[in-house]
Amino acid sequence: QAISVIDWDDLDRVVVADHLTSLWIPIFNAPLRTEMSRLVDVMDRLRAECPWDQQQTHLTLAPYAIEEAYELAEAIAADAQPDAGDAQTDHLVEELGDLLFQAVFHACLGNEDGRFTLADVARVLSDKLIRRHPHVFGDVEVADADEVVRNWDQIKVAERGGSSDPMDGLTEGLPAMSYAWKVIKRANKAGFSTEPVPAPATNIGEYLLGVVFGVRAAGADPELELRLAAARYRDQVRAAVAASS
Repeated sequence: QAISVIDWDDLDRVVVADHLTSLWIPIFNAPLRTEMSRLVDVMDRLRAECPWDQQQTHLTLAPYAIEEAYELAEAIAADAQPDAGDAQTDHLVEELGDLLFQAVFHACLGNEDGRFTLADVARVLSDKLIRRHPHVFGDVEVADADEVVRNWDQIKVAERGGSSDPMDGLTEGLPAMSYAWKVIKRANKAGFSTEPVPAPATNIGEYLLGVVFGVRAAGADPELELRLAAARYRDQVRAAVAASS
């Protein structure tokens, strides 16, 4: 008697079967292909039979993608708490599904237009991940995660045609705080140092809240003011890079 673990592709070449041979195929908890096919079928039926789903376009769905992303971030934070239990995990799975639904919905619309399918979305993503991880799928060697990030950034620049603009591709629709963070991060990578306003080492959230209180007391909108300031700094960096190139 013997137990052998064999790849599916080798099954017809390695095994010499007789009346005592048994084949055991592991049952996965999440049969991905089956469930993804089922999801696509559900989406197709919604487009065919649900009045609300029939009215949607890429533009009308865009706000929902933003909303679902925030809800997912909230679920991730809740699931990361030390006392998180099964309820938080279930909620995380649900929110991941809601965000996945957005991608499937857009792919369904693209398929109806004859422009792209869900398979195209998956293929482009896989190709990009492989291209941006040459240390995994190629012969590039890296010392640590920081070098992975540097390589990633260089590959992105090459994909953009070698643009020297450090702000090229910056998502303008980000919330002001995230936008400012991205601008400063890109400026630092381009060699620009930033002098931070002194802040306490602890209670950073309370410090930021106090800033918002102060801006509101001055009769201004903190979201707008921060976005305008970040945009001004973005333009200064762009101008300096352009002048030096």
